[in-house]
Amino acid sequence: MNVATVDLHFIDMPADDAATDAAPLVVIHGLLGSADNWRSHLKVWQRSRRVIALDLRNHGRSPHAEGMRYATMVDDVLALMDKLSIERAHVLGHSMGG
Repeated sequence: MNVATVDLHFIDMPADDAATDAAPLVVIHGLLGSADNWRSHLKVWQRSRRVIALDLRNHGRSPHAEGMRYATMVDDVLALMDKLSIERAHVLGHSMGG
């Protein structure tokens, strides 16, 4: 069963050092969490790289939609990365987000 991707809510924090060539960091929360769980960490990580923290579908401020399979959530994250023109990134996930 193919499920359409959803437009995820996200926080996009540019690197403090605008000249950095470091790959962005995409941060994914755990079950029942949200991007806001990472706010204090994001400020530290953005010192050296762009940081994107997102709300998975049916979490936080992202839309509530049918389909909660891991593969569907991966498709949502990849669609967001395409939307933001991110070809390569480091990914940090907690629990279900990892």
